[in-house]
Amino acid sequence: MIKSILSRLRPKKRGRNAKGSQGESLGEFDNAHLGEHPSTVFAPDERHIEKADVEQVDMTHSSTNASQDERQEWAIPRFHQGPLKHTSKTKMQKAYPSAYRYTRIENGWVCQYSSDTPTFAYAQAWKSVIEKTYSPPRSWCLLQDLGRGQYYFVWVKAGIVQIAKQCSQNSIDSIVLHRAQRVYITHETLRPLAPSMDAQIVAPLSADNLKSVALKSTKRLDYRVLLLLIMLMVGGAWLLMPVKQVNKTISVDPYLAYNTQLQQAFSASNAIESAVNLTAYGALAPDGWQFKSVSLQDHAISANFERHPQGLRTVMNEWLDTHPMLKPLTRIVLNSAVIDVPLQQGLLHWHGRTLSINALTNNIKDSVVMQGWILDSDSVVSQRGMILQTLTLTKAGATLSELRSLSRLLAPLPVSIKTLNLQFNAKKSVVNTVLSIEFIGVT
Repeated sequence: MIKSILSRLRPKKRGRNAKGSQGESLGEFDNAHLGEHPSTVFAPDERHIEKADVEQVDMTHSSTNASQDERQEWAIPRFHQGPLKHTSKTKMQKAYPSAYRYTRIENGWVCQYSSDTPTFAYAQAWKSVIEKTYSPPRSWCLLQDLGRGQYYFVWVKAGIVQIAKQCSQNSIDSIVLHRAQRVYITHETLRPLAPSMDAQIVAPLSADNLKSVALKSTKRLDYRVLLLLIMLMVGGAWLLMPVKQVNKTISVDPYLAYNTQLQQAFSASNAIESAVNLTAYGALAPDGWQFKSVSLQDHAISANFERHPQGLRTVMNEWLDTHPMLKPLTRIVLNSAVIDVPLQQGLLHWHGRTLSINALTNNIKDSVVMQGWILDSDSVVSQRGMILQTLTLTKAGATLSELRSLSRLLAPLPVSIKTLNLQFNAKKSVVNTVLSIEFIGVT
């Protein structure tokens, strides 16, 4: 049955050997392995359909006999979407041309599946089957094992397919999976990947499910475009009209944006702790070298030493020999020395977790004020479903123990460091401190 569908989709070849070529090409499609694309719906291996009367299409396994060339030769459907207020079915087809495509408009959104070879819009088929059979909630996901460590991941929200892709287990969108109200799986072995124990097992797609979502050939439309170009050339004036650029709208999920923000952040607690350690070393600077300050420079905490007229490089090198951990991090130039301690990027503990920070930051502000810090500024920015609250704190004559207490206060929270500057007072062994920290939360 699948072969009969594919034979109707494939353009017929003309000539004396048309029949034999078509049969050979269809056999190659049946034996082809599918490749990988970041935003693609992935087809099953058609070789597991034994006869035309088999009614179930099983995407959970793929053949091991296909060659590497065959796996790379065949493209698979690519998935694109956009709201009708920014695009249209025609604009979407022009923006993403292909030999075969399936386009659908639902609830104010245009969804298109495109491919260079005949195939099916599998995500659309799953959506139709699950909505008719299982009464899904507003947001749900589907997980399907494709074999060889690959999974088929579909996310549907408000009746619109948002994500349809093949990926490894580590590339599954964990935040989307956790936020989904229900997860459907195609086999019991996928249950450990679902965040909830009530994951529901669904039956495989049948050939009848795929008939209505087969990608159609665009060859006839290509002839119409060619004819239109000829008419424009004859008209002359139309040929000089500028072609409007298609606005490609990218839909960003707020929780994916939140996860990205966490990955790019640097822990405020770790930055302050590194600054405290460098200040303690700097207070014991060798003769002829004066410890001046500690500051945040790009992705590192930097301690700065100034060389006096009688300062010697050999003295500094001997001092570094007594502190072997600092030596590979030190740069000595003409009249100064700099120690750079790199910071680890990412708030790993908060990946997959969210926190409402409004009430939390009020308690933090009260705590730092009680410790003698001055709150210079407090700004809140809401963007893409996130809340970013920045506090600027200053304190003249802060001790290292006070800085360490602030570091421990911020350690369990999603707080990143924005600016840090410690000016060392050698006479009093204290630091004049200015720092900005940013709390990361969700609305």
